[in-house]
Amino acid sequence: MEPVTISLLIFTLTFLLIITELVHKTLAALIGSFLMVIYNFVTYSEIGKLVNFEVIGVIFGMMILVEVIKESGLFQFLGIKMIKITRGKPRRLFVFLTLFTGIISGLLGGATGILIASALTFTVCRSLELDPIPFIISEAIVTNIGATMLLTSSSTNIIIADAAKLSFMDFIPVTIPISIILLAVTTVILLYINKDSFRNGKSTITDEMDPWSVVKDKPFFWKSTLILFFTIVFFIFHEKVGVTVDFVAISSAIIILLVSDANLDEVFKELHWGTLIFFSCLFIVVGGLEITGVLDIFSRSLIRLTEGNQKFLIPLSIWIPGLISGFTNDVTLTVTLVPVLRDLAGSFGNNIIWWVGMTAISLGGNFTPIGSRAGAIVSSIAKKEGYSIPLRETLRTGIALALTHLLLVTGYFLVLSFLF
Repeated sequence: MEPVTISLLIFTLTFLLIITELVHKTLAALIGSFLMVIYNFVTYSEIGKLVNFEVIGVIFGMMILVEVIKESGLFQFLGIKMIKITRGKPRRLFVFLTLFTGIISGLLGGATGILIASALTFTVCRSLELDPIPFIISEAIVTNIGATMLLTSSSTNIIIADAAKLSFMDFIPVTIPISIILLAVTTVILLYINKDSFRNGKSTITDEMDPWSVVKDKPFFWKSTLILFFTIVFFIFHEKVGVTVDFVAISSAIIILLVSDANLDEVFKELHWGTLIFFSCLFIVVGGLEITGVLDIFSRSLIRLTEGNQKFLIPLSIWIPGLISGFTNDVTLTVTLVPVLRDLAGSFGNNIIWWVGMTAISLGGNFTPIGSRAGAIVSSIAKKEGYSIPLRETLRTGIALALTHLLLVTGYFLVLSFLF
């Protein structure tokens, strides 16, 4: 059997194990990487070159930073402040929580954003006697919009930014405008879909909610705020300062550990080590595909299909990854598509294909609950809180908005391709 066929079979096995969850995704990636090495598609000396340690460093540093800052109460403080501004009005509260979730997911990453927003949502909805389900379904959807905003907003962005050599500042003129458009349109649609959910419940003024009640240590609160602020600043200007994004993330993690009273053993216990191993093994699996020429064949086939016309390639590069993303892990899809996107971007001599693929992967996760990490998180939290999220309602809302998002993104990037 040809190396191309064997490596493709190994990847298919790994992919199926991940999406069916027959085994843990980290074990699936470990099996795939092991087979790539056993069949000698990847040698031990090549492993260090295939694993992207800059991506691993950013994720590792941000994990520590967010884990320690959570203990300061900063995120909960901001959330309660926002709730007080709405004065407990259900419709207004829905808009604020939806926008809050999108923005905080953009700043701190989707998993962190949805964890903070959903915790606040259940607390407030319980006190106002509102059904939390429309709120958290909507929050899961806008989390994936937030994931498109900045370089550090999602693993997908970090991986693609590193591969395409995109800086933090490169994201702002391209992704911020479409993120704002998507957030605005999505909020309006969600308000319409959920209009009947706001008729019940107590519309109370929440003056008794004190945002400082969630802050246990004010000095540490202000230290955390400053460290987070300067982390974002250095992410923006890292190229001018002459440092890499992984250096910024790990430096910030070290500083916050030094100024906090955090128990290092407890912090490390809470980190998602499986995620880091998963990433590393996945880089090896996809590296095997690249070495055997599978991804090169796919890239050339796509270019032939579109006859080298970028205006045809942009819609294909949005809808194919977008639809696949609804049924699989975003990281798996991203790492797999990076070599393909690199070939396509090289063929057309610009970076628009990178932006197209990255945005489609994040937004396509809204098609189904399994395609989105945020969807899985809210489902788990709802179950813990004693609620069940109806699959029919999730699919109805998710599919309608995913189609809307991909249509808007297709138009946006086609306009950009004409302008630039």
